[in-house]
Amino acid sequence: MIELWNDRSPRERALLIILAALCVVFILYNLVLTPMDDWRTSAARNATQAENVYDLVFEAASQKIVSPIATKQTEPSAFRTVLITTARDAGITLNYVNARSDDEVEASAENISSSVLFSWLQVLYSDHGIAVASADIARDTAGQNMVRTQIVFRSATQ
Repeated sequence: MIELWNDRSPRERALLIILAALCVVFILYNLVLTPMDDWRTSAARNATQAENVYDLVFEAASQKIVSPIATKQTEPSAFRTVLITTARDAGITLNYVNARSDDEVEASAENISSSVLFSWLQVLYSDHGIAVASADIARDTAGQNMVRTQIVFRSATQ
């Protein structure tokens, strides 16, 4: 290898050194700097998403439910009908409403205002005795205050 290097003229040696330096810079950029920048961008995106979810949860938690549970409880068999009619009255289009074997009903909706969603949930709880067993609420890409949700409902007395 030393013999190969010594056979080169000073001009060729300089060009080989420059080429090697360019290769090192290229490798350093693609294997170190680009992944670090992608990581920083991803972390910023995750932080923004976490802030949005926090704001959404804070908004939901700040709404007060002043009315107690309805004295007239909705039978689990009528959950589906009550969900569909109250959602329609609130201006919410449900993608699906499925009755489950454990007297719970699962429903999904997309592209709805978070304030409309939480108002609807309050009506279900106070007027019909239907509570949320579990919910998956995420900010929708359609707009600033729009959400998509998948909710499992149950009787408030369970």
